[in-house]
Amino acid sequence: MRNGIWLWSILMMILCMPINASCTEEKSLLAVNKLNSVQLSNNVLKLRIEEKKSSEWRYKYNKKDWGESCYNEFFVVYINGKPIKSDEFTITTPFPSRNDGPGSVKAVLQYGAIEVSRAVGLSAGNTRYFKIMYQIKNTGQSTISDVRFFQIVDFDIPKYSDRVDDKAWYTQNNDYIGVSDDNFFKNIMVSVPKSTKHSVGTWSVVVNDDWKDGILNGSNTAGDADVAIAKQFNLGDIPSNGKKSVTITVWFGDPITEEQIKISKIFYPENNKKAHHTDKYPKGLNVFRRAQGFNVEVDFTGIYEEDLHTLEFKVQTPSTSTNTSFPIEKWSSSSSKNKWTVKSTNIGCYEIFIPNNAAVGKHKLTAQLCKKNGNDSSVVDSKDGDAFYVIFNPWAKDDGIKVDKYEKTSSPKLE
Repeated sequence: MRNGIWLWSILMMILCMPINASCTEEKSLLAVNKLNSVQLSNNVLKLRIEEKKSSEWRYKYNKKDWGESCYNEFFVVYINGKPIKSDEFTITTPFPSRNDGPGSVKAVLQYGAIEVSRAVGLSAGNTRYFKIMYQIKNTGQSTISDVRFFQIVDFDIPKYSDRVDDKAWYTQNNDYIGVSDDNFFKNIMVSVPKSTKHSVGTWSVVVNDDWKDGILNGSNTAGDADVAIAKQFNLGDIPSNGKKSVTITVWFGDPITEEQIKISKIFYPENNKKAHHTDKYPKGLNVFRRAQGFNVEVDFTGIYEEDLHTLEFKVQTPSTSTNTSFPIEKWSSSSSKNKWTVKSTNIGCYEIFIPNNAAVGKHKLTAQLCKKNGNDSSVVDSKDGDAFYVIFNPWAKDDGIKVDKYEKTSSPKLE
């Protein structure tokens, strides 16, 4: 009995011991690397995408019928004679939680010195294509030589029936690669830049083997069979902090001219109010406190591509004339708290910091969509957001009206 009490005491001591940092980090890492499935959709496409892969793309190929086409999609980075499959990467920034509908999401993954940013974008309406946009960055101290990137897709059209009669092909003059089922529809994969090598064939060869030696086999046709396709991009050497980009456009049916991007809406999420202690104000009335950031979301028609576009913000304050506004600077670790700054948190998601000395009163935010052209950019669209109001912030130590012993729930703070 005494031995039992002694063993129980030891067990309780172990269970009550604080968890060390490494265990905490491991638990956090496991949580982050649980894949976050995000659904994007419009009138004719329903996509379920994860940070490292995807396995469900649905297409409304006639007025009433939906068919599935993607059984398995993933990427591979080949460095130092070794292929690194997307499953081997660690998720450092997961996809944001979001509701179903059109839009874009971005995740960041890491393996050693290689960082891969993977963004997926789908436009609204009847758009029959979506984009997977990659940035491959060297975060190490030395150059990584001969980097190769692979995009592999196992198309099954439709996913749950007669996929064994699919045909796959590659067309050299336009670098199109695709899979079709004559009874249903076709998928075509287009890329920027054009591929260095390609592969079409039975799924077991393309998905499991062909990319492992760093060189795709260059086959041009396959079928009738259960087929898959792949593209290879030889990116060359990537210096320290350098990056290369690959954009994949997946079409359902034949490609046509892509939709031009514009800003469709600017809005302030309601959760701003709780963070700013202004949730007692009426819904739709945007009231924010200075010396604090607030979230802004921007929707687009068309697909926002970070390699091609940038979004800039301007603010009109009570101290400027009716037609005058000034640009908001991009946030950096050295940014002053006396300046308006903006930081991108994901595609279409931004945090704007209100300086601690900002004028109290009505403000107006303007977003400008710019197209990059080398080191320059030109405005292609502009849109105003709803008015918002800036008030004092007794919670912030940087606001001049800070009162240390002010009752936190006192109603005068809401005025």
